[in-house]
Amino acid sequence: MRRSKHFILPSAPPNTVTLYVRLSSAADETNMSGEGMMNDLRKKAARLGLRVVGEHLDDGKSGSIRDRVEFIAWLDDVRECRASHMMAWDVDRMTREGINAAAMILDVHEGKDPHTGAVVRQPARLMDISGLDSNDGVGFRIQFLVKAEFARGELERIKARSRARAARAKAQGRFLGGQPPFGWKVVRLPIGEPDPETGAVSVGAFLAICDEEAAILREAARLCLASVDEETGQANLSMVVRFMNGPDGMKPRRAKAWSRVTVRQVLTVTPTAAREDVLTPDQRAALRRALEVRKPDARKGYAGRKPARLLSGLLWCWSCDTKMQVAHRDDPRYPGGFITYRCVNAYSAGGTCEHPPSISAVALERFFEDRYIGAFGDLPYYVRRAEVTGAADVEFAQMREAAALEALSLAATPANFEELQAAQAARIVAEGIPQELVVHLVPSGRSVAEQWDLEDVHGRRAMLETTYSVRVLPGKKGRPGIDPARLQILENAPFVPDSKNAGLYVPGCLVA
Repeated sequence: MRRSKHFILPSAPPNTVTLYVRLSSAADETNMSGEGMMNDLRKKAARLGLRVVGEHLDDGKSGSIRDRVEFIAWLDDVRECRASHMMAWDVDRMTREGINAAAMILDVHEGKDPHTGAVVRQPARLMDISGLDSNDGVGFRIQFLVKAEFARGELERIKARSRARAARAKAQGRFLGGQPPFGWKVVRLPIGEPDPETGAVSVGAFLAICDEEAAILREAARLCLASVDEETGQANLSMVVRFMNGPDGMKPRRAKAWSRVTVRQVLTVTPTAAREDVLTPDQRAALRRALEVRKPDARKGYAGRKPARLLSGLLWCWSCDTKMQVAHRDDPRYPGGFITYRCVNAYSAGGTCEHPPSISAVALERFFEDRYIGAFGDLPYYVRRAEVTGAADVEFAQMREAAALEALSLAATPANFEELQAAQAARIVAEGIPQELVVHLVPSGRSVAEQWDLEDVHGRRAMLETTYSVRVLPGKKGRPGIDPARLQILENAPFVPDSKNAGLYVPGCLVA
């Protein structure tokens, strides 16, 4: 006679509950809703005769992030059989990822192993404050999934409205919010014309100069320019940082002290929402040159945020129509590792790309270099030049001002300051003469191939940027080299210089 097997699943102590609350914005004196929501959950638990064994609150965490510390701890209370009930304020407090994260929560509620789907412990009752209850059977699952997807859609709508609002504010030159940059303060000024019916005037946030902080920035700029080395053209940034952190400087608003990065930023960047600059345009230009990062970062391929590879930003995934990114993989067969271009959405955004392509960066770059030089290499390389009719002195004055700015960036001497002022005055007088701007394309005396040899990776990328747009399809395993059938190439025709479209020409690029 066969004996039936009977397994007793682990279970939590009866009538125990763990509570979860999430705040989208961090709690402060104006946002006390977290404690209010937690009190409501405690009251409901008391009405049901449940003993609270865990309380979890994620403060200022987005519901689109599933590895929130307290959210995971809330689920662990059930996974580790500390609570037989799980209760949250609402589904949108649990997640805004939709079905993706809802499935994870349901696995915990149903006592299932997330890998095999087998039931490994007693299920836990899942509830929220508004009546959602897992004891309602099939109706609960439908309601839970609908609420989860609605929360995801609501988050997408919030993001879209925020992007549209930010775009409108940026177009109007308004301040987008947050802490104003050092040297500026937020002021509210009228926007547009008064309403014809009510006479009301819309106002918006803008940046105005903060006199006290601006005085410190101007002194820091003078010190920085005075420290420029005549041979290298670089300023002594460490000395400026010491000044900003010293008794004659001023501490930043939030950080404990200034760093080289933050000092370089406030001296070289003008906020877009600023109605006027703390420093003159000449000072900004000289500071940018004097504080330019000269040592390339091997991890980025170049100092700063410029593209690291020849085709960065020029390749698109054929499946999800997003730009492809550079990826590095350690491989002993390739010195320095194996480098590819791959779909961004294949490894982020939840892996949403269904058929993500990946292609060898080195082989593809060699393919396009050969294609570009083969097609256009023998053509003359043109540069864009502007001539002003009716004011012959304008071009000379502009060249003189550029030379004065360059000299000032190398050495901030009184003589160079005087020359810059004289050059600016000459330019202003010349530009006051009635004139017409005419754009010409002038042969550089070099071919496209010769110009290519003179450029670094960023200059070469600029030459390719308006010539090619490429969509990459998945390839076949084991096939070496680049299969042209994988590439959907949009290629502009070679540029033929004439007066009709000379104004569209961009230096370093061939256009249709």
